[in-house]
Amino acid sequence: QALEAAQPMQTQATLNALASVRGSLSELPAKAAPANALAPVAGERSRLREILAQFVRISSDETSPALAARNDALTRTLAAVDLRTAEAMLFARDQEGFVGAVDRARKGIQSAFDGDNEAVRKAVATLDKLAATPLAPALPELGTALGELRNLRTTRALSRPLAPPIGDGVSP
Repeated sequence: QALEAAQPMQTQATLNALASVRGSLSELPAKAAPANALAPVAGERSRLREILAQFVRISSDETSPALAARNDALTRTLAAVDLRTAEAMLFARDQEGFVGAVDRARKGIQSAFDGDNEAVRKAVATLDKLAATPLAPALPELGTALGELRNLRTTRALSRPLAPPIGDGVSP
């Protein structure tokens, strides 16, 4: 009963779920590039900004489309590697390693992909569910049960009648 109540994770179902998330990585939409919050508003002038602009130039590499495409591909690859690591930890029955790999994949997906998209929310929900499910059930406490079995065996042994000794020298 205790083993049934623990509900261990089914290996094939977990592998299928990880493969499904890994397969959907190529279809997940990337987050939109953040608008430059430091850009001056039209008509707004600041003497400090003008003075600093003479010495400091602020630019973002994220505006380069080639670099953004490489970052997107790298992010998808890293998430896929984390999902493969989770599969390996599943086979090794390493709970900490599995949860860590699933958590890294979830964080990568959340940080790089559009959180308002249904596919992204579904992938994150699947990973959260997998991380919360134990790989192996907690073992039931057997110490008291084994002690009771020993007591029962001793009681039965003591309740049997003693056999008469063999060869005591008395003949019938």
